[in-house]
Amino acid sequence: MDSKAQLPIYRTSCILALSSTDIWITAGDQITRWNGSSQEETMCLPVSFSVNKLWGSSSDSVYAVGNGGNILYYTGGVWQQLQSGTTVDILDIWGGFNSTTGNEEIICVGSNLDTGEGPKVLSITGSSVSSLSTKGLPWDITGVWFVPGKQYYLVGGGVFQKTTLTDSVWIATSDAVHFEVGGIRGNNVNDVFTAASFGEVTHYNGSSWHNYSDQLPMLDGGLGRVAIKGNLVIAVGLAAQQAVALIGKRIE
Repeated sequence: MDSKAQLPIYRTSCILALSSTDIWITAGDQITRWNGSSQEETMCLPVSFSVNKLWGSSSDSVYAVGNGGNILYYTGGVWQQLQSGTTVDILDIWGGFNSTTGNEEIICVGSNLDTGEGPKVLSITGSSVSSLSTKGLPWDITGVWFVPGKQYYLVGGGVFQKTTLTDSVWIATSDAVHFEVGGIRGNNVNDVFTAASFGEVTHYNGSSWHNYSDQLPMLDGGLGRVAIKGNLVIAVGLAAQQAVALIGKRIE
């Protein structure tokens, strides 16, 4: 990035890369769009809140979720607030297209980590928000990832899954995770990573989970986010009040 570009002055909270030339960066109640070489615009959100995560299927369909149960939807060049029905902090969002039903599925999750309130699991359809079952879940749910119509994962005080959204109960699925899980992402149902407290990273290969604790240093802190693309996985967090990033590369 050009060091002279006028990026937001607040702490960056998340990044959404729709393409190499369409990158959305959140900081405070502002979102800056970057075209790969320069800043295109900075948008001030109509509601002031801490944005925790962005997800979108295109530059004309982007969701921002954050503290206080806030959900905003960007379409037609305008942000609109969606009624979530909760004041619980929304910590993560993910979506995808279900080829069987022909519908886009979007799920966001939240918990108030300071007060122990939660969990909330919400489904978004366009500008409509509805609650999903939380049966089988602990209060502390912090992340979501899924492949529509195949496998749905929630993480926090464990790893939980179901195979269809209509299943009423979330099932604890991994005994490989020992600490609080901050994030989960995957390439497919047989290539899933989690990132957790004390630098714990685990991987699911479609049949079993593997814990990489024997290959990674224990951190005085935790990993809160993980991302994977192809053979590259990156987990980020804080350790001893310092930012930390762990990078893994698969060698074929």
